[in-house]
Amino acid sequence: MARNVAQEENIRESKCAFFEADATVTPDILLSEASPLSPVLKSSTVVFFFIYPDLLIRLLPFLSKVADGINGSTRVIATLAYHIPESNNVVECIDEVHDIKLYSKVVI
Repeated sequence: MARNVAQEENIRESKCAFFEADATVTPDILLSEASPLSPVLKSSTVVFFFIYPDLLIRLLPFLSKVADGINGSTRVIATLAYHIPESNNVVECIDEVHDIKLYSKVVI
């Protein structure tokens, strides 16, 4: 679905990429040099999620590492419709019209 939306919006593949990963894999493994996702994650400035709350909660350790600035270039984590609990984030911006929140920090 996300790929279709990107195509409909004429977003070039060089500007947007979609990946699937096992949510049970630890953040250290996903961000390690051996991970095929590592270079992409470390070079991404925005990581966008549209996932159900139970999975989003399970990903908090990963999101915390991605958003810390130490592990790459990520400046913000974005969520649509289902959001990171208030006690686990620092919100940069809220788009109430589209129900999007941008976070500069995720804490566990």
